[in-house]
Formats: sequence, structure tokens, C-alpha cells
Amino acid sequence: DQLLSRVLQATPENLQARQVLAAARIKMREPARAIEILAPVAEGGDAQTLALLGSAYMSAGDLERGQEWLSRAVERAPDLAALRTQLAVTLLAGGQTEKAINALHSAVGLAQDILQADVLLVLAHLKNQEFEQALAASARLEQRRPQSPVPYNLTGLAYLARGDLPGARERFTRAARVDPSFFTAALNLAQLDVAQ
Repeated sequence: DQLLSRVLQATPENLQARQVLAAARIKMREPARAIEILAPVAEGGDAQTLALLGSAYMSAGDLERGQEWLSRAVERAPDLAALRTQLAVTLLAGGQTEKAINALHSAVGLAQDILQADVLLVLAHLKNQEFEQALAASARLEQRRPQSPVPYNLTGLAYLARGDLPGARERFTRAARVDPSFFTAALNLAQLDVAQ
């Protein structure tokens, strides 16, 4: 923080130093100080600056302003799935599940292989009790990432939410087979055993 602050004092037009300093302050749980250095350049800033400002507001507990700046970042760079995913996270935090699902569908549709977008999409559908959509989204992820246990675990969760215990067990078992060290699948299998 001290070194980047000195760089920024010497070269206030240095956007990269400003962004790195803001990111550091967000990590240090000092979002107000991050906002302080990003706000002066926000209006003309690039998508990364706008997204950082949105993250800072989110960290400060201001969901509405966080969503506003992240939406602007997505408008500035609509082809970045990571930004759409970040926006979806803020929408989910604000209880706007339908908007979050739309943002996640568009993020997944960009085919930039952002695992977080796929995972959040399945979980958002489950939260809305849209079990068939959750299963469809996790099945697509299984096809794209057959060597990862995560998609199989997600499909297992969707089957479990739908009440299909044999289907859930099969997918959790497959996740554990793909990666025996994937503790989540083992835990889900144990919870199934307890429930039965």
C-alpha cells in the first residue's frame, strides 16, 4: 500500500498503479480507501476500473452501487465472461436471482470456460427450485469438463434437490471416482447414507 501510494502520488495518471492499489485495499478489507482512489477516474475508466469500483462498493456493503458499477463494466466490455459472472454474484447477493441467472447464462454462453459461472448457474437454478434447468446446466458442464469432479457433484446436488436419491448417489460416486481426493463428494455420499 505504501509503495503503490508513492507511485500514485508521483504519477497520478498511472491507471495501472491506481487499479493495483485499489485491489490491494479491497484485499486488506479497506474498501472505502479503494473507492477513494477509484472514484476520480471512474467515469472515463476502463471496464477493469469500473469492476474494481463495483467490488469495492460490494465490500463496503453497498450492493446497489456495486451492481451499478459492475453493470457499467459489463456494458463497457460485454464479451468478458468474468465480468458477467462478477455481476451475477452481486445480483445473487442482492436477492435478484432471475437477473443473476440471465447474467450467468450470458457468461456461460460466451464459452470462455469460467467454472464459477457454470457452478453459480446450477446453484441459482437450485435456489429457484428449477431442478430440470439445474440438471441441464450441470449436464452441459459434465460434457465440457469430464475430468473434473465438480460437474458430477453439481448434478448430484440437482438430483438430490429433486428427490432422486439413486441419481444423486450415482453422480456423487462418479465425482469421487474422478478425483478420490474430492472431499465434497465423499461428504455428500455420507450425508446420503445418514439420510437413508
